[in-house]
Amino acid sequence: METLKGIDISNHNHDYLRSRDYYDILTADFVMMKASEGLNFKDGLLDHYYDILHGSKDGRPDPEKLYGFYHYARPEKHYSPIAEAQHFLSLVAHHAGYAIYALDVEQEALSCADRYLNAWVLIWLDYVYKNTGVRPLVYCSASATDRFYGAAAADYGLWCASWGKKPTKKMIKPWGICAMWQDSTTNGHLDTDVFYGNADQFRKYCERC
Repeated sequence: METLKGIDISNHNHDYLRSRDYYDILTADFVMMKASEGLNFKDGLLDHYYDILHGSKDGRPDPEKLYGFYHYARPEKHYSPIAEAQHFLSLVAHHAGYAIYALDVEQEALSCADRYLNAWVLIWLDYVYKNTGVRPLVYCSASATDRFYGAAAADYGLWCASWGKKPTKKMIKPWGICAMWQDSTTNGHLDTDVFYGNADQFRKYCERC
């Protein structure tokens, strides 16, 4: 199977990326960028990272590059999933058809009760899908995949974090396949990812359905 090597980045990675003259952004097969968090947080380096990847400050979608955006979910604060999805789309909806969208569910979010978390995530995913035509991925650790049975049943894809160990079918249940795998980190500076497929298959996850 063909694979692509990528990175996922946020403002936390800036010192490392800048120290390397953004080499990692410019040479990765694909780049996943944090766009937002909660109800009103925009990653302060979202536009900067995209400009570097795109090679221009015009903000237009780039059909030549492989990239995506993710939203860090805060269901434990009892924020509305629709309001969080609206905030995310206010920043990146114009990339629909060109970028992968993903919902990052980890840390504090996993303290939520299973039924509440499952429902919250599915509402967020459905809202983004209905308003863009793009089916988002769920990002979570391999130890939490079984908590998102609603997303799996609704055919939303999985971006699984399993450092140092390739996720097995048992690890990713209830999903049958894993679209992306966060496989390691570079000494704590940068998370690296593997996409299972080629560039055309990556773009399939960006398409409007």
